[in-house]
Amino acid sequence: MEQANEPPIDVRRLRESLTDLGNPAVFRELLEVFLHDTPERMATLRRAADTGDARAIRHVAHTLKGTSGYIGAHRLVRICKELEASAQGADLAGALPLVTQVEAEYRRVHVALEQELKDTP
Repeated sequence: MEQANEPPIDVRRLRESLTDLGNPAVFRELLEVFLHDTPERMATLRRAADTGDARAIRHVAHTLKGTSGYIGAHRLVRICKELEASAQGADLAGALPLVTQVEAEYRRVHVALEQELKDTP
């Protein structure tokens, strides 16, 4: 699963997609919304993992998978997809290490997005 040299986000692809839509300002807004909303999702995911709530894990993983896809966080998408499938089968023994991976990858994505916002007018 580990992609040693994979960047946390594919900024070039995201910018091209949004520019093609004719509204580059959407780029900044999308990143800001992701950075604003995702910490609560991460907290919910951790609480669900700590209490063994497979349904909540599955729901948050699904939601995070979708929003991560919009910003080009491909590795985070893959981990969330695996977590969602693991929680679907109520395999919390397999899900718990994935929650930790999601948290670690989100931290990488967060740092990259913060830097991107600094670099974006």
